[in-house]
Amino acid sequence: MSDPSTDLQNKWFNGLIQGLGVSQTNFQILQPAPPLVASGNVNTDNNALWNYYNQIPVDDLTLNLVLSGGNSFFQDYSGVMSQMIPPNNINVEADIGTEAFTAWQAYLQRFFPLPAFTQLSSLFLQWASIYYPSVANIGASDYAALALNPISAAQNELLAAYPTGTSPDFFGTYAQLVTQLNSAPSRSFTFNSSNTSNDVSQSWNSGGSSNFFGLFGSSSSSSSSLFEQFSASQVTVDASFEHILIVPATPGNWYNSSAFNIAYSNSASPPWRANAQPNWNNTFSSQGNMQRFMASLIIASGMTIKVHSAAQYSSVQQTTIKTSGSSGFWPFYSGSGSSSSTSTATFNNDDSMDILITSASGIPVVIGGTVISTAQFLGHVAKGTRLFTSASKS
Repeated sequence: MSDPSTDLQNKWFNGLIQGLGVSQTNFQILQPAPPLVASGNVNTDNNALWNYYNQIPVDDLTLNLVLSGGNSFFQDYSGVMSQMIPPNNINVEADIGTEAFTAWQAYLQRFFPLPAFTQLSSLFLQWASIYYPSVANIGASDYAALALNPISAAQNELLAAYPTGTSPDFFGTYAQLVTQLNSAPSRSFTFNSSNTSNDVSQSWNSGGSSNFFGLFGSSSSSSSSLFEQFSASQVTVDASFEHILIVPATPGNWYNSSAFNIAYSNSASPPWRANAQPNWNNTFSSQGNMQRFMASLIIASGMTIKVHSAAQYSSVQQTTIKTSGSSGFWPFYSGSGSSSSTSTATFNNDDSMDILITSASGIPVVIGGTVISTAQFLGHVAKGTRLFTSASKS
């Protein structure tokens, strides 16, 4: 017998892709979906957005950012680069000295975005000619030589521009996102669990959803009896979005596609170090932590989501639901208690339930993403994004 909770989540996946006009071959639901409210600090706002880009998607039609734990693109990529064997032994820090190298790293942090590695030779020459003229030429020569090899370039870029503790950047800022979002098209659709298929066998995952919240976020399991009761009843959704935008997830200058492609295309040593950890198998195989990537995000603003459950809820259940909704309700779990979002449950005379989820105009809410394989990411990410964007406009 099928599980009603999983059936409902799979039905919602099918209803959502149809409603948004996107493809089942690469779409993934993201939850929870709290509004990304501007903090007034540019770095904080950007990092809140880039944290979504930095997620490695799990093998599930729903990526639950709380339950999944999540792998970090930047951290896993850095681990791979640390296990690559460079074809030369150039050591910039040894050649220019620790004092100059530390000052040089501090200087690079003034740039936003950080410069590409191919720019470092000329940039170092200009900088060092003023502050450390005795090592200007050798440092510039080192960077020029390193730039000729992808592995050397990748390793030294991570060391020079992204010291330990630095947050990874992606192209596209929070402020730019808000501007684009305010000009994006609207979208509205309805969903009825009674006439929507739960068949997700043709999706990219084919196995459906298994790692998702229940009726309400964080404190509710998808296997709870309350959510099973909710899922087994007729559930309808009337969804309206003032704006829907698809934004490509493009890593910053810390990422070197040529070096990463070398690591992916060759499992032997070299280019991998002997007895490397991580190694090719625990990175790229079917048990690896970098099997797929988030190519783009689907971001909404001005949401109005009306959910009706035909199930009948006892007075005890109604009290439980009302007191547990602070973390949001199915299907977006946007939270409540602020001017940027509301999430409330009310009950009718027949003890059925209505849920209202809203988010403010102009405030981004990440509701989904585009998942592509590592092979696609390395060679066909632009094409995949174009196809997905085209589908979303149909």
